[in-house]
Amino acid sequence: MRLAYLLGAVGWFAALLPCSVASAREPTEFEQYMLERMNFARANPLLEIQRLLNLPWGDDENAAADLNEGLPAGTISSAPKQPLAFNLNLIDAASDYSDTLLANGAFGHNFGGTDIGSRMRSAGYSFVPAAGAGENLQVTASSIPLPITRGEVDKHHAELFIDDGVSGRGHRTNIMNPAWREVGLGIRTSDSYGRFGCCPHAVLTTQDFAFTSAPGGGPFITGVAYRDVNSDEFYTPAIGEALGGLDVDVLLSGTDTLVASTTTLLGGGYKVGGFDAGTYDVRFTGTNIDETYRSVVFDGEFNLKLDAIDPGFTSLAADLTRNGFVDFEDLTVLLANWNKQVGAEAGNLVMPNKSPVNFDDLTVLLAAWTGPGPAGAPPAALSTTAVPEPSTAVLGLIAALGVGGARRRRRCI
Repeated sequence: MRLAYLLGAVGWFAALLPCSVASAREPTEFEQYMLERMNFARANPLLEIQRLLNLPWGDDENAAADLNEGLPAGTISSAPKQPLAFNLNLIDAASDYSDTLLANGAFGHNFGGTDIGSRMRSAGYSFVPAAGAGENLQVTASSIPLPITRGEVDKHHAELFIDDGVSGRGHRTNIMNPAWREVGLGIRTSDSYGRFGCCPHAVLTTQDFAFTSAPGGGPFITGVAYRDVNSDEFYTPAIGEALGGLDVDVLLSGTDTLVASTTTLLGGGYKVGGFDAGTYDVRFTGTNIDETYRSVVFDGEFNLKLDAIDPGFTSLAADLTRNGFVDFEDLTVLLANWNKQVGAEAGNLVMPNKSPVNFDDLTVLLAAWTGPGPAGAPPAALSTTAVPEPSTAVLGLIAALGVGGARRRRRCI
């Protein structure tokens, strides 16, 4: 059984002055993934219920899965909610607070005499009426190392959404609140969390939600750019899917008239705003990619989600992580997808017709290897003739190369 604690709070604020802050932190791929999970739930509330159907629900963990479980009927509408867009100031607020709680063995919305609004303002977020803010907190702890993984992020999201044992289901209502327009996530880890004597290893998530009428407060066109390496039709962190550094241009429909532009963050996410309702072409461009256009109708009232998936890569197929080299990072992606059906678009290291990732792909990667190592050669441990087929081969390569593998963990009770 995991040690898990959750807290949720909502606040509404009058006009407040922003503060000067240092350069904001970009979200990690795991934070981008949590945003994608939340935005999926907001766009498809009933599908999210189906996705979480087999998990325990309710205070006694025997309730039927329902959008309004534990709430008066109709509290949360099944209608789609506008997608959330990252705000870098809110990311700073959330990250700093997660770090503060972990460093002090604390848990609560008002540690150190602060509150939701004061922390967001200190990070540079400007509240101009109408405006509001909310916050969710979750921590899990373990007696052995507990890194941030996709599985851990999935568990935090599911537990916040299901929200068993929490009167008023404040975390679920926060995640599904249609008023929120921007969010900051701080998923942080510590090996010296002092709240639980048995369990110093912890992952703590702070979710900071907000909206404001201040200039630059939206609405936005937002989304994520990624390559669907594992063909699951969803953004996956830490396997080379994120497409950071793409230029995103918003053009008047059918013209070359630029109305707004931005660049995708390292995790692939972006947002762009400051233009009126209308029909626009959105163009994604970058090094070694073909221009990719999407036409959208923007209502100028709510955020609009537009993802760019596999936008026409034309450079070396074996460079799965798009870092300009074929190296251990690409090998890690290959091993993570061994024997899986993977898309055959240009830029994916696969054989034609969506064949499984196998030794043919490994041969291509080795032939294209550029580093690290003497003269750019792969290490001798990568000889394909000496490794058995197929799953033992993956384990053998992991052992020989020191590539991190999954371990079964017991969490303290």
